[in-house]
Amino acid sequence: MIGTTTFLKDRFEGELLDLGTDCKRFYPQESSTLRAELGLKPEVPLVVFGGVARPHKGLEALVDALPEGVEFLIVGPETDFAKQLAMSPRVHCTGAQPKAEMPRFLSLANVIALPLRDDVLARSQMPLKVFEALAMGKPVVATEVADLPRILQGCGTTVPPGDKKALHDAIASYAHNPVRALEHGAHARAKALAEFDTPIVSQKLFDLLKPLLESA
Repeated sequence: MIGTTTFLKDRFEGELLDLGTDCKRFYPQESSTLRAELGLKPEVPLVVFGGVARPHKGLEALVDALPEGVEFLIVGPETDFAKQLAMSPRVHCTGAQPKAEMPRFLSLANVIALPLRDDVLARSQMPLKVFEALAMGKPVVATEVADLPRILQGCGTTVPPGDKKALHDAIASYAHNPVRALEHGAHARAKALAEFDTPIVSQKLFDLLKPLLESA
């Protein structure tokens, strides 16, 4: 058994394999043109979430925790929940986007947020978006759920689930401090290249499977 989280590894007494992503596809890039296309003000810091907006992902708490002068962009389908969040004037939703365009939209972020609730579903999953964010060179704010603290060590900030004050302060620490955001973003990109790039993950998977192949 190969698990993508420590929760699954321990539950089924298997091996841990982080998912990773393609760092040639996800990489830091310019975003001002897309900001203009979407009507987003260039001077306003953006927290970006890429994916399907669902309650267990903690986005309602994130909206409540947005610091002054910071806005939130959901890059994903306009679900009923996303539409509910977008009733706030500081929340925008792009609607579903082609997978090939996701790096462009993630480039808009000053901060990428993954404020998961602490439940069995969240503990058993590892959001692929965290690896994409690291590859894009973006600082990440996430809750202390599943393996997110381990993945984000040195390149992001994790806060206790449900602590809106801590979530607010973590977002502000990047949105209002560009130097810190750039520093953690650079560490994020370096970590993605060193540990989570597709060729590296593929080799780890091969190494895990090799004993089984040799004994077959």
